[in-house]
Amino acid sequence: MVVSEQVLEWQAQARVEGRVEGEARGQVGMAAEMLLQTLEVKFGAVPAEIADRVRGMSDTERLRRLHREAVLAESLDAWMAILGS
Repeated sequence: MVVSEQVLEWQAQARVEGRVEGEARGQVGMAAEMLLQTLEVKFGAVPAEIADRVRGMSDTERLRRLHREAVLAESLDAWMAILGS
């Protein structure tokens, strides 16, 4: 079977796009888990609904901001007020 140059180019592009998407998902997941670990260490158990909400986020920058706020927060309730805003 002969594969055209165009098909090879599309396949290469698809591999690159898949790799980039996978890396982005990995960064989001890692940011979410770091945030949850920080909350747990600082405040104890994190309610499942909050953990699910954090894990459902897809914006790495927002997760990083929420992590900074978690470090500074005086209580889990204070941090959750920031999460809601």
